Amino acid sequence: MITKYQKFEAITIKREQINFAYYNPRKISDSNRKKLRDKLKKMGLLNSLVWNKNTGNLVSGHQRLSIIDQLEKTEDYEITVDCVNLSEKEEIEANVFFNNQSAMGEWNVDMLQEIQSSFNGEIDFITDFGFDKIDLDFMGLNVYKTEPFIKTPEEKNQEIEKMRDLKKQYREQQKQEKSENGDSVYGEQNDYYLTIVFNNNRDKWNFLKKIRKDTKEKYIKASIIYDVVKEEYRF
Repeated sequence: MITKYQKFEAITIKREQINFAYYNPRKISDSNRKKLRDKLKKMGLLNSLVWNKNTGNLVSGHQRLSIIDQLEKTEDYEITVDCVNLSEKEEIEANVFFNNQSAMGEWNVDMLQEIQSSFNGEIDFITDFGFDKIDLDFMGLNVYKTEPFIKTPEEKNQEIEKMRDLKKQYREQQKQEKSENGDSVYGEQNDYYLTIVFNNNRDKWNFLKKIRKDTKEKYIKASIIYDVVKEEYRF
């Protein structure tokens, strides 16, 4: 049934009739391109490409078509598209607007978590849904099928060095305080850690961003907390 909202006609055309839009502002990283390629090989082109008959330009589907070209290894093939007839201004407007994340909905985190629970962990949010780990951490989702992040030897050594630096600073501080006070009044020598618990990963991520630290940071100096109290950072 055709409705007043449908402005296209599904037709089959030669690949050589389709031009990549010269102005297309969308780009894709190598890792995300690989994800898209794997999904296209597995499930095919579920959503049609949108092609403007008036200009011959592709309106939607640049990344998918470029991958199909690679898979076909030729431009001598036919493909079904949703054909529209737009002015150049309307075409550019449609290209940008319908790819603009700000104009789309947001993820319902509870529903995503429910999907994971319903399928008993059979769905991998990274390989099946294409999320990045930082996306999942930001939303506070715990949906990994396997260990999401394995530290390299270099990263482990860096953490060890940080711990050594913190211990060294503490010993120097203790020496100074003992010299000033005659003895130490600050408890056990190794009891100088404080664990700060956030409500969720998003709150932790936002906090680290505010204090200009890497979101993977596991340790911060106490001086940061003092700076926060002194309102050195804007929250």
